[in-house]
Amino acid sequence: MRRIAAVTLAVAVAVGCSATEEAKAIDWDLSDSHATDRVDFPGGTTAFQREDTDVTIRLPGGKTFDGHGTVFVSREGDRIRDIRVQFPKEGTDQAYERAVELAHVWDVDPANLDQWHDRRLAQRKAGDEDLTDTFGAETGGPTDPVGGPGGPLVSVEVLYSFDDSAPAIAAIAFFWPRESSS
Repeated sequence: MRRIAAVTLAVAVAVGCSATEEAKAIDWDLSDSHATDRVDFPGGTTAFQREDTDVTIRLPGGKTFDGHGTVFVSREGDRIRDIRVQFPKEGTDQAYERAVELAHVWDVDPANLDQWHDRRLAQRKAGDEDLTDTFGAETGGPTDPVGGPGGPLVSVEVLYSFDDSAPAIAAIAFFWPRESSS
């Protein structure tokens, strides 16, 4: 799941298709469809981002995500494929706590996050914390789709911020698998 989300992000950045929007708040209802018209997807792009944004996303099964950060959205055809919200950069422990809280709220296994944080704490105790170390800082998967079949899968991870004063970024991704053509 982390590789897919990272590839989605890399494609959005590399292709330069991020129509960075001015909106500072979004409120999307994806409870019964993940069609691109539900998020005012910019024409001619396969991905876009909105920075420093208040985010509300209503999902299947009565679940709602509320947060604040940078939102990355990608599509395939007329369907949203991936929505990722990266929270503001913060300290390692704060990002870990946020990620674990998200994992519990969205019912994904935080064991990998716990192992990563334990490793970082051991590095810190030894006086040699590698602030760039985010290997394995993601939830295990796969999860059950939010709201049942047709809903998104959820992944939570901690990323390196490239700022050693606030080295970590908690992120959550909602990912819709490709629909089978049977």
